[in-house]
Amino acid sequence: MNLKICRCNRCGWLGREEEITIPGHCPECQEYEGLEVCGQDMAYTKEELRGLWLLFSDVSIADEDCIEEEYLGFPAGTYRFDVWLWFDVRWPGGVYSLAYEGGEYDAG
Repeated sequence: MNLKICRCNRCGWLGREEEITIPGHCPECQEYEGLEVCGQDMAYTKEELRGLWLLFSDVSIADEDCIEEEYLGFPAGTYRFDVWLWFDVRWPGGVYSLAYEGGEYDAG
């Protein structure tokens, strides 16, 4: 199984590919060809990272703590904590802040 996540370069919509009802059109702003499939090597805003974290909660996790479907280019079978590490290095305050403190981070 493959969870493809897309974003719109015009309005910033972020969601599952299956939410796109008109092929090639953003479900939010209807922009044509403004969509791209998200991957690990792309740059993301804080809002996008928060959205990606929420979408990660939809990914099935096997008993061995491995994801059961592809997510952001991480193949099925990837250890869940490897995905968490990806978020940890990108989110100010780390994945703990994102997961348990609502993503609030106080640098002071």
